Amino acid sequence: SWPMFLLKTLNGAEMAPAKIFKKEPPTPRSNMFQVGMKLEAVDKKNPQLICAATVGAEKGEMIHVTFDGWRGAFDYWCRYDSRDIFPVGWCAKSGHPLQPPGQKIASGASRFKTRVCGLPPTPGAGDLSPPPLPVTPTPADPVSSTTQKQPVTTTLYVNPGCWCGPYLDPRKVSQLPLQFGPATMSRVLRESVQSLVHCALDQKQIFGILRQGDGKVIITATFEGKTVTVRLPQIEKPEELSS
Repeated sequence: SWPMFLLKTLNGAEMAPAKIFKKEPPTPRSNMFQVGMKLEAVDKKNPQLICAATVGAEKGEMIHVTFDGWRGAFDYWCRYDSRDIFPVGWCAKSGHPLQPPGQKIASGASRFKTRVCGLPPTPGAGDLSPPPLPVTPTPADPVSSTTQKQPVTTTLYVNPGCWCGPYLDPRKVSQLPLQFGPATMSRVLRESVQSLVHCALDQKQIFGILRQGDGKVIITATFEGKTVTVRLPQIEKPEELSS
């Protein structure tokens, strides 16, 4: 029973008084969500992430949360008053990183929107979306059908004065180079991501955010006395570096 658990396990422990907890806000009287409304939602398969999402359906007290740019593997149903959903702009106000839409079904300019260092903008800024991180491909010399095609090179620019949020050390970020490249996409990807891992306040935490894939770039991190690696997704176009 709960009393016996308290007696045996928490004997002598200091209990947090109820008065220090924030009172739960009142629940809306009814489900007022409509299909197509935008929101920010917790990814239940990766609960440390909050992502851009859309209401895909609603039924009674339930809404179907669909994640923008993904094909349904992460979607879920929840109550309209769930603590896992937030209004648009909540991440920017609270300082929590917002994951951009995925690439699998995104189209148009929205696919290439990005956040400087993948983190929210400086608090108090009028625009909740920071300027896009420039990715400028270097033009390659024209090649004929009989000449071997030259590898595409690109340059990734860094804003060392960006607000670094809860994951990165501002002092280390300020020491990053102003750009990575011009170089091949694989090299730019490896050097930029590896540099961000080195700038992390907690390498284990930021390492867990990296997406795994089948590309050629491998990123390493050291925590808990051991070195771990992750293989990043394949990058085929310069624009994908900022998506």
